[in-house]
Amino acid sequence: RRVSGPQLLADRSITYPRSEVVELPAISGSALIALRTRIPATSMFFADRGSFRVTLGSLPAIRDAHRAETAARFDALLSGIAVYFLVLFAGVPLLALFWYQPDHREYMWLGIYLIADAVDTVSFNLSSSGLTPFSGVWFVCTPLNYVMAIAMIEFAFSFVGQKVTRMVRIYELAIVAWPLVMILPAWFGFVTRDFFNMGEKCLLIPVCF
Repeated sequence: RRVSGPQLLADRSITYPRSEVVELPAISGSALIALRTRIPATSMFFADRGSFRVTLGSLPAIRDAHRAETAARFDALLSGIAVYFLVLFAGVPLLALFWYQPDHREYMWLGIYLIADAVDTVSFNLSSSGLTPFSGVWFVCTPLNYVMAIAMIEFAFSFVGQKVTRMVRIYELAIVAWPLVMILPAWFGFVTRDFFNMGEKCLLIPVCF
């Protein structure tokens, strides 16, 4: 019979591996425990079947192990989130400063960069710890990488007081177009994740210099 509670999730709700306690009903005699998992058939999800582990034991012992594993994940997560909340709070005053000094556009772009960086990192940490779905990485963190790239370009030109050239504008349009056009096809498997990542690297390499 099927145990209530655990279930196969839709693609958008799948998380990184995390522990879960499943209480088995009392049975007498021999029993066969069958476990099911599902990995979506796209390159978006790596077939890491080695991450699927099962531990059997008494309910108190399993619950203690679950609490210890959860506490370890939270400890690692909270320290990183605390730092990037400070980064987030540093970005907000810069936007307020730009409001009072609109001629200094570098304040705006630096504020946008810091806020995007903080949201990107916090979202990634939440997803990688298994607390939020992996789709958050793809649909939140990935677009923010491009927002940060454009913010860096605009900040550099604003800081030195130069007008953005036509070629740079065309480059910025290419940066915006790539995720808008390719994120959904990559998610649904029409193009591979490697193809998307290669295009992203080629687009963003000039920003690094």
